Parts: sequence; structure tokens; C-alpha cells
Amino acid sequence: MHTLLLVALTLLFSGYIQEPKAECTKESPESLLGTYDVKQASRYHGGLTSEEAAQERIGSEVRIEKNQMVSDFASIEQPRYQIKCYPAANKEGVVAQQHLSTFYGIGLDRDSVKVLEVYAEGDPNDEPSYYFEVVNDELWELYDGWLYTLTKSSEPQDT
Repeated sequence: MHTLLLVALTLLFSGYIQEPKAECTKESPESLLGTYDVKQASRYHGGLTSEEAAQERIGSEVRIEKNQMVSDFASIEQPRYQIKCYPAANKEGVVAQQHLSTFYGIGLDRDSVKVLEVYAEGDPNDEPSYYFEVVNDELWELYDGWLYTLTKSSEPQDT
């Protein structure tokens, strides 16, 4: 009887211990390739970037292309792209390896956070060199306490 009770309690509480799974669309990373314009810069946390420097970035381009990803903060040759989704709510007591916008209290109205992960040659499968959050028709680039909102201005060039 004691064993049966122990098994029942283990099964009951195992649902509370498991990490929540986030559902992600089967969208292809290729659908996100193109040139993006920085439309807005909003401070969400402390950092070394001044407001003036962040605001000066408005109007600059970010290129996410088959053979190269170029942002003001990173440039990756021959990138590998992957779309992943993470639960929007962080589990209490668990420190996420990658701090997404929800960690800072931004975009909490989502069920999951869709991320375009950018891998450089040699990166492990679970450690991208760079990432963008995909929010509706925009990309969010979080860097040094600033959230940069990017909108697509053109489709990728055939190279």
C-alpha cells in the first residue's frame, strides 16, 4: 500500500515539476530572411549604451541573409538559422540560460516566445551566437539594456 501511495504521489507531482513545453509554428527560418530597418529603441534595463547612441541606431539596417547575418552588434558568415519557441512564463526558481524579453517584463501577453536563433560555424545546437525574437511582423533585438524593434524593408537578394 505504501508503494502504491508513493507511486501515485510521484505521478501527481511530476506534472508540476516538468518544464512547460512551448508550441512553435512550423514556420521556416527562410521566411524571415531579408533586410530590416531599426524603427524604435526602448530602454528595458541598465547597460552601457547611452540613449543618444541607441536612438542614433534608428534607421540603420540589419541584414538576415542566407550567407550572412549583419547587425550593428554582430556579423556572422555562413549562418545557420533555427526557429525555436520558449515558454513565455519563466518557472520560479529556474534561471534561464538565455534572457528573453519576458525575463525583463516585456511582452508578457504571449503564450510563448518565438526566437530566430543564429548559429555561427562550430556553435553547439543549443547555444546560438545571436538571436532575434519574432513578434508578429517584427523582430526584436535585445542588446545592452535596449530593445530595438525591426521591421522588414525588403526580401533577401539572390546571391
